[in-house]
Amino acid sequence: MGENDIQAHNLNSYRELGLFGLKALLTLNGGAIIVLLAFLGNILGNEKFNELISMPLIEASIVAFLLGLLFCFVSAAMNMLLALNYAAEKEDDPFNDVSVLLFWLVVPALASFSFFAVGVLVALQAVS
Repeated sequence: MGENDIQAHNLNSYRELGLFGLKALLTLNGGAIIVLLAFLGNILGNEKFNELISMPLIEASIVAFLLGLLFCFVSAAMNMLLALNYAAEKEDDPFNDVSVLLFWLVVPALASFSFFAVGVLVALQAVS
């Protein structure tokens, strides 16, 4: 295996791992919104609707999940930029720093997961 083959393999591995993580974040945040809306649809006919849940907290949790989706899409865009920059990396170019893009790939992904966790906690408070 030549050096170019190893570099291409590494690029493919980074891309696949990044996409797997982003798919998981999309599934978590998007699925949480769907579950919450299905729950609201089932409980809507109940006469004790206002006693059972707190609508402002439900709205806040949906906003948190939507922000999680937004940051997931930002992370996906950074993943593509990272892959393009990694493929075109030149040793003599000081402005082509992959580590900076890697940092900006991880930050939105962590923010997305954090918004998911906040959304779950707020939704649990809304129904208890």
